[in-house]
Amino acid sequence: MTGKGIFKRLVPFFLTLMAGIFIASIFVSVSSPFGFRARRMQMRNEMEQLRIENDQLRRENRCMRRQFGIPASHAFDEDFSVPPVPPVVTDVPPPPPRIIPRTMR
Repeated sequence: MTGKGIFKRLVPFFLTLMAGIFIASIFVSVSSPFGFRARRMQMRNEMEQLRIENDQLRRENRCMRRQFGIPASHAFDEDFSVPPVPPVVTDVPPPPPRIIPRTMR
């Protein structure tokens, strides 16, 4: 293929590609396709905040257990008793008898 033939095939391809990217940029942000580092830092900060919050809640729970005199080993065991499950009824009534229309007899 000559240089002119390659040029004729590549120019429409790149023009179409550029038009597609332009139209897509209206609906989707294509400014930073490799923003993984920023997202990773954001997730790390969120995880650190959750750890701090969990530690604070654990300390508050321990303080409240001491305040109310509940030992840590017996914390809320009595409150979560589950009533016995009733037995499952497996007896199913038989299906009604089939009624055959008179025209089929």
